[in-house]
Amino acid sequence: MKYLYSYTGIAIMGTSILHFFIGLLYYRPLLFKLISSSIKDDNAASIPNDVNLFFWFEISGLALLLLGVLVDWLIRVMNLQLPLLFCIGFLLLGILATVFAPKSGSWLILIQSIILLVWR
Repeated sequence: MKYLYSYTGIAIMGTSILHFFIGLLYYRPLLFKLISSSIKDDNAASIPNDVNLFFWFEISGLALLLLGVLVDWLIRVMNLQLPLLFCIGFLLLGILATVFAPKSGSWLILIQSIILLVWR
């Protein structure tokens, strides 16, 4: 089971890439509207209100990618054990995300955090 632990960083990166592309697919109409409005005019009133949601959805996916790269580097390259506080914090993030957005893919973070916590 240490095998699962050593590749959790790659799993986090996979989750973030999935998160990023699902965001692009889900917000595709908004993205097209945003591109067309920026080409036509510079009027801020023509930009849809959901732009903030799209922006933070994509930024959180990129932040998760950076976290996955860091976790993979610490575990597989540096052969370090992740701090217990980090694993608990990642578990709390997974729990909160799953409670507040149960229909999302946040359960993937929950599974990865449990692997990090149990097999550290």
